[in-house]
Amino acid sequence: MADELFMNRKGISKIFEALCSTVILLIVISVFSQLTAPSNPYSFQAEAELRKLGYNVLQQMAIKGGIDNVFFNETTGELNEDWGLKVKIALQNILPKGLFFNLTVYNATIQDDHVVLQLLDENYPYISNFVRKFEESTAVGTTYIYTTKNIAGKVRILVFYLNLIRGESYG
Repeated sequence: MADELFMNRKGISKIFEALCSTVILLIVISVFSQLTAPSNPYSFQAEAELRKLGYNVLQQMAIKGGIDNVFFNETTGELNEDWGLKVKIALQNILPKGLFFNLTVYNATIQDDHVVLQLLDENYPYISNFVRKFEESTAVGTTYIYTTKNIAGKVRILVFYLNLIRGESYG
């Protein structure tokens, strides 16, 4: 009889051990799933929308000839002095209100076996409508590479980096 009682206790302890292991495993899985789940699914959707918007804006400027016409003089092929102001005004009119931008334009040249990026114009290191700091903002960068038309015998490769920010501004 004592052997049966001992065997029953041993079986109960095995069941209790299995239950404890299961509970620990469920806790670990739930904690892990909370850590890997996106904290704000809206922000991922907003990032994708901003990236798409940035690309579409630059693409439309390129398709409609805006880049060649705004940036370069048709006869000489030289950089227009007021290109930065024109681009800023265009972006402010095209982009939705409440969306802030920072555009940096580089001239790409090939030297030896690598590509060198230099600011297109030192007078306009970037074009921006940032006026404040941002709290809880969603920022996305879009890169766009454009080859100019053959203006006055000059072909240039421009690299645009457009950073878009949507968020609440303060102070």
